[in-house]
Amino acid sequence: LLIPSVRRKRLLDPQLGVGYVALKSFTNATPAEFDEALEGLRQRGMKGLVLDLRGNNGGVLSAAVELAQRFLEEGVITSTEGRGVPHVERADAEFTPYRDLPLVVLVDGSSASASEILAGALQDHRVAVLVGEPTYGKGVVQTISRYPQERAIAKVTTSYYYTPTHRSLERG
Repeated sequence: LLIPSVRRKRLLDPQLGVGYVALKSFTNATPAEFDEALEGLRQRGMKGLVLDLRGNNGGVLSAAVELAQRFLEEGVITSTEGRGVPHVERADAEFTPYRDLPLVVLVDGSSASASEILAGALQDHRVAVLVGEPTYGKGVVQTISRYPQERAIAKVTTSYYYTPTHRSLERG
């Protein structure tokens, strides 16, 4: 059973055209769910969006990168740096259907990981205003190694996430 990541969607103010979408997690299905929600709201007159990431503890990083891509025409979305070669995710102007949509992002202390990456990218590129509390601060990439013979699992921090302006997401 796949639990939808888009938990709520509605038009907050039909006269002003303010839409609202709450994302509770990031899964492989999130980008398609998000697009479906926004297209439905646009058909009902949405002219601006409140994206609620409060309580979103993250999930699939590529889903957060895909959502950022929908608003950003160019530039860095996120980068990871550690002992290995740094990795940079960049925006591509090919698919940015919401680049001109006024955007407010709600965050709180439970907004973590992929939700922090999305919020940070939107904030650093000045396409969204963040409102709320400081986020959780999970700015690490962790690799899980399994050792079946010892019946053990090890979770090792292998690198750190950074926003486009190279702010660390790790709470220090």
